[in-house]
Amino acid sequence: MMKYRLNAGAYARTFEVYLGEHGIFDDLCGRQDGAVLASELMTAAQEFRGVLGRRFYKAVASRWDEVQAMRSDHWDRVRQSIAKSAHEGELNALNGRLLDGLAFAALIGVIASKLEVLDVKPGTLMNAFRVVFREHLDRTKAATPVAQQVIEEVRHFLQVNQGRFLPFQRAAEATERTGLAGFRKPGGDGDEFLFYPGVFRKEFGRFGDDAYAHLREAGFLKSQASRYNVTTVRMPARNGEERRREGFVIVHASILQAEEAE
Repeated sequence: MMKYRLNAGAYARTFEVYLGEHGIFDDLCGRQDGAVLASELMTAAQEFRGVLGRRFYKAVASRWDEVQAMRSDHWDRVRQSIAKSAHEGELNALNGRLLDGLAFAALIGVIASKLEVLDVKPGTLMNAFRVVFREHLDRTKAATPVAQQVIEEVRHFLQVNQGRFLPFQRAAEATERTGLAGFRKPGGDGDEFLFYPGVFRKEFGRFGDDAYAHLREAGFLKSQASRYNVTTVRMPARNGEERRREGFVIVHASILQAEEAE
């Protein structure tokens, strides 16, 4: 079997499924062993080969208003049902992306069941998705390198919170920090995100000093030898006052383009 090293962006969007208690099966469904069950499945697949896609599309098209209502009614419940398999603190940005993908797939299954296209009860479907997500969460702690988690979470924060970074030339206007994460400043090698140190610690403090180390190793953290994790920046003057210096955790905006390259 060939092994591939996934880039951080791809890794954050996939999950691993491991062998079950009985080879590829977690439940033998009353059969003697996995070989017997596999043989039955192969025979059934040959006799009833094909997919439900065409039948599902027809059912959706003919009952579109009903499907729209089911989507609105069930989306939150489906997502929350799968999310219940997570423990406190596990639903970070990475796992949240996977949860959304699983929830969408589960929702399609629930709708197919209610349209009587799929002969599986919604409760059985939801239980299966909870098992898969729980398995992913259990494996992630050991399987996902911390460096990838740090980079993905910082990138995700920047993607969804760019409005919380005020343009640096307007820094003199920032008399109140409520809601601000910092500033966005043009630099010689491209833009830089200047995090208030307190905001950075609040969002990524669970990684400890590893957050800084992994960003630095990947070339995304700008730092000074004297202060290491924090860089001192000379701020724009306020109302004729002398320009002051302030410390920031500075992350290069290239962290956003890095995902596109992946």
